[in-house]
Amino acid sequence: MKRVLILGGSGFIGKVFAERCRSAEYEVIIVSQLNDGKSILNISYNYDELSSLLKKYRFDLILFFSGNPYPEYSEDNPSTDIRLTNQPLVCLLEAMKDSASKGKIWFASSVAVYGRTKKQPQNESDECFPLSKYAVSKLMGEEHIKYYCRTYGLRGGSFRIFSTFGQGLRRQIVFDIYQKISKNQGTIELFGSGKEARDICYVDNQVDRMWHVIHHTSPEGDVFNIGSGKLTSVSELAESIVDIMEAKVKIEFTQQIRAFDGLAWVADISRIRKIGYEKEEVLLKGLNQTIAWFNKNGEDQ
Repeated sequence: MKRVLILGGSGFIGKVFAERCRSAEYEVIIVSQLNDGKSILNISYNYDELSSLLKKYRFDLILFFSGNPYPEYSEDNPSTDIRLTNQPLVCLLEAMKDSASKGKIWFASSVAVYGRTKKQPQNESDECFPLSKYAVSKLMGEEHIKYYCRTYGLRGGSFRIFSTFGQGLRRQIVFDIYQKISKNQGTIELFGSGKEARDICYVDNQVDRMWHVIHHTSPEGDVFNIGSGKLTSVSELAESIVDIMEAKVKIEFTQQIRAFDGLAWVADISRIRKIGYEKEEVLLKGLNQTIAWFNKNGEDQ
């Protein structure tokens, strides 16, 4: 039986990935720095504790889904991303190096690393112009993975994850729109002009893409876009949610653009296509499943 370590496995994407591993009959060990009652192990992400964990177990696969979940959280405190993402990642890589770990490690990076680029679609080889401390931190994480692979022979890579929604994520654009519609039957306001667009994907499909990459590569610092290759405007997304909810609301846009938001991000998926991934994103299916989950489970944490 293969053994998987997931740092941040009680988070949004980590939780879905853990279920995918269990369905494949992998032994899953989840660790968290939070005493949330959901994780198998609660540890500090320092070198000593991570090293002890790697000495106790042999892992075939390590997923680093931990860290700051949202750019806005670190705008007022530059150390947030270093403390939650980069420092734990380096401690883990050092522990892997010193324990001669043979497992693969994959780091959850973000579309945010591309920044406000006019080029479409975004390719993994493009120069990056991060707009936030969060994005700089993610790019730094990718470089740490590359360095340890290049210098110490570790096997690892990074997922540049494009906008992802799904059951359990009570923040970001889909939930924001859902919540505003639920509380209003007149007019709702959304950031921007409505023309801003995203490659937006359902979480189950994103996990499926990552699963395919993991099982069809032997990474040496490689970076893969995890997205659909399709662009959806905020206006189109909002109208779809209004239709699903059968709501009678008018949508108005504030024309305000947040500093850390790009205008249009869409994944160049040629690289994942080259290793055989052919499934298509069906946005409405994912939206229907997500909204049904919100309706059943409520809006609050």
